[in-house]
Amino acid sequence: MTTAARLLLESHASLREVASRCGYGSEYAFGKAFKRAYDVSPGQYRAQHPR
Repeated sequence: MTTAARLLLESHASLREVASRCGYGSEYAFGKAFKRAYDVSPGQYRAQHPR
């Protein structure tokens, strides 16, 4: 998940691409796992940490 968080903040990759790069076959599964780890969705995480 740390790789996913870094990709969300340091790239313009879509959530689908971030999920794929981190080994998830679906955005849904990635989103659930990310929210479990960070208590916010990937989109919210990206919005809360502007570049």
